[in-house]
Amino acid sequence: MVLVVFYPLLIANLSSHLNVLAAGQNQLVATIPLGIANFINLTILALEENLFSGVIPFEIGKLKNLQRLIFSRNKLSGPIPKSIGNLTKIFELDLDDNNLNGTVPSSIENILGLQTLILSHNFLTGPIPETVGLFSTLTFLNLAHNAFIGVLPLEIWQLNNLQELDVLENKLSRHIPSTLENCLKLEGLFLEGNTFQGNVPPFFSSLKGIESLDLSRTNLSGKIPEDLATPVLLKNLNLSFNNLAGEVPLQGVF
Repeated sequence: MVLVVFYPLLIANLSSHLNVLAAGQNQLVATIPLGIANFINLTILALEENLFSGVIPFEIGKLKNLQRLIFSRNKLSGPIPKSIGNLTKIFELDLDDNNLNGTVPSSIENILGLQTLILSHNFLTGPIPETVGLFSTLTFLNLAHNAFIGVLPLEIWQLNNLQELDVLENKLSRHIPSTLENCLKLEGLFLEGNTFQGNVPPFFSSLKGIESLDLSRTNLSGKIPEDLATPVLLKNLNLSFNNLAGEVPLQGVF
């Protein structure tokens, strides 16, 4: 493996008129330079799959023309800066597979045009913000492999364009909200590895387009509802490692 040091001075010498800075899938070693904030015309900043470490600088909030911010698969740590809420033009925010911790800053509610939000494989804690329901354009939400606690927000029903919701391997509890039945465009729902309560909700029959449904290791009990066999596009169904009992439905995917 060849490691390449990413010198902040190289960034400083680039033109402030730069629109796209992409250096993904390398072996770059550095912290995110503070000078990155000078590129106020950046629309895409993609540094995924490198060895960047340290924190995401607060100064990142100065890149107010940014539309795509991709820092996935690095070694970044610390909290997500509150200044992320200044990036109101972003439609893709991908911070997957780092060492980020703390809670999701409330300022994220300002990014109303989000279509893709990926915060998976970090050490984020606290509740999933109720304001997630404000992201009416969101199609892909991945919060898997963190330490989120509390409930899956009822406000999730407002995500009318949501196609995939992944919150597996967190510490979510209580009931799976029935408001999910309003997410009619859902194709993938992954709830594995949480400690929900109650039975398998009957509302999944409303999700006509769902293809993958993972409810494994979610502490669910009771019978498998007959309506669960209704979605005709369902290809992958995982109900393993629960406390289910009774007869298996004799129709649909069963």
